[in-house]
Amino acid sequence: MPSAAISAPERAPLTLELLQERLKSPIQIEGVRTIDLRHLIINLRPENAEFCNQFYQLLQTQLNRSE
Repeated sequence: MPSAAISAPERAPLTLELLQERLKSPIQIEGVRTIDLRHLIINLRPENAEFCNQFYQLLQTQLNRSE
């Protein structure tokens, strides 16, 4: 097995609760506030439409606040 597969962090599915938590506490990357969604599985497929709609709505609300 390749060493990259062994050392890769476990990816967790993004839930609404986790998204809200990440939106409330952005991180700083090179001086820019950033919503850290790294190492997460984000399911925006049609069968997950309710989550998809809320995902975009929450992101848009946060982005509008940042302007």
